[in-house]
Amino acid sequence: MGTWTWGGNDEGGLGDGTLTPSSSPVSVLGDHIFASGDASRWFAAALDSSNHAWAWGSGNDGKLGNNSTADVSSPVSVTGDHVFAQISCGASHTVAKDSANHGWAWGNNYHGQLGFYNNDYKSNPYSIYGAHVFSVITAGDFHTLAIDSDGHGWAWGSVEYYKLGVSGYYNNKPQSIVGGHVFIEISGGTNHSAAIDSANHAWAWGKNSSGQLGNNSTSDQSTPVSVAGAHEFVKISVGKDQTLAIDVSGHGWAWGLNASGQLGDNTTTNKSTPVSILGGHIFTTINAGYDYSVAVDDSNLAWAWGLNDLGQLGNNTTVSQSTPVSVIGF
Repeated sequence: MGTWTWGGNDEGGLGDGTLTPSSSPVSVLGDHIFASGDASRWFAAALDSSNHAWAWGSGNDGKLGNNSTADVSSPVSVTGDHVFAQISCGASHTVAKDSANHGWAWGNNYHGQLGFYNNDYKSNPYSIYGAHVFSVITAGDFHTLAIDSDGHGWAWGSVEYYKLGVSGYYNNKPQSIVGGHVFIEISGGTNHSAAIDSANHAWAWGKNSSGQLGNNSTSDQSTPVSVAGAHEFVKISVGKDQTLAIDVSGHGWAWGLNASGQLGDNTTTNKSTPVSILGGHIFTTINAGYDYSVAVDDSNLAWAWGLNDLGQLGNNTTVSQSTPVSVIGF
């Protein structure tokens, strides 16, 4: 089965060998069989069926991990022959965990988001500081979050808007997230973060100007606060200023900035508590992008909503949508 992408393509982020944007899915070049992957605004990374990493798009700051800073418009191998179990893209850095659950990172390190205990940029994978065993690792735009084997949360990188949720400002190596929570899911965006605990309750921290923390407030929070409502969530994803989640029944919820309809509730009004995503879909995965959102349902059909100026909704238009629309071909 091939890999498909759509939307903006200025630096080759679609991986189709061109720099041409596409408002409908295009095939990523090569005979790769990718099992998982992630994408940022300017680049993408994926793990193949042997768990080797590949990347394409903007190579600035070394974030493709191929010992170069050049842009590439089709997949290139990440240096080092690592066997990874998870990979995640930030705005200008990439993080991964290997088959032994140790963390690795590469790319921009201005904010300490690589977690090396220094601020050196890296164009190939380097080990994250400390003997941590991570079950989950994920990149925000300029920070990184992880959950260890005991369910405790860790964060490093940019401290702006308190999005690390830690005590103090030693931000270039992993620091414990305040509160002693046992997390099963965690996600970082531009300036806020969110997680789900072992009881399936959601927590969030950081910037809250649009209600993206979901606690019926617009005040920033330096430590995790409970998301309003008695929801039980199994998936959570943080975007620019919006948060998305899937509950235990598979229904989608959203809160935060909604100027482009990225909450999917058929309005463009910000929400500071969770609102239901329209359509009655049963989702299995959900992802918050930069002012848009995408999800896959239980029939493996893809849906998207929100900002569509570059065709990022994949419905062969550039018209923004405030409710889920079907991605062409899926």
